[in-house]
Amino acid sequence: MAFLPSNWCRTLLFIFILALLTRGAFISTQQDGFYFPDSTIYSGAAVNLLKTGDLGANYVRAPGYPVFLAALYAFFGERIFAVRIV
Repeated sequence: MAFLPSNWCRTLLFIFILALLTRGAFISTQQDGFYFPDSTIYSGAAVNLLKTGDLGANYVRAPGYPVFLAALYAFFGERIFAVRIV
């Protein structure tokens, strides 16, 4: 960031690190599992996508988030903690 003074760069870096640590602390206090009913629908569609190659016959929502979840599940396994970190 050549156009910002060095104090601004340090300040932005500090804010980023503080926000990252705050998010990490928040994630570590949450229970394992889903908090909202539609989360199970998205997760089920993602698992179905990995197993069968489609979202399911009864799935009627936009496919973006289940595809994103399927990619995370493929890399990290079916872990909600990995989804929260990302």
